[in-house]
Amino acid sequence: MQSVGRYEKKAAQDATQKATEETRKTTHLEDIKNVMEAFHVSAEQAMKALKIPESESSRFLSML
Repeated sequence: MQSVGRYEKKAAQDATQKATEETRKTTHLEDIKNVMEAFHVSAEQAMKALKIPESESSRFLSML
């Protein structure tokens, strides 16, 4: 019976982690767009100002 509890706990943790990642992506995209609009800069400049890691920048560029 304990193994079911562990499975449910792991599933809940995975769902929370996925939701957190989706929220982070959405927030970053909104922030990038807001900086671009407010300061009339490119997406790359906005991401640099927001200190978004270069390793993630191509993923966000494709989402814009």
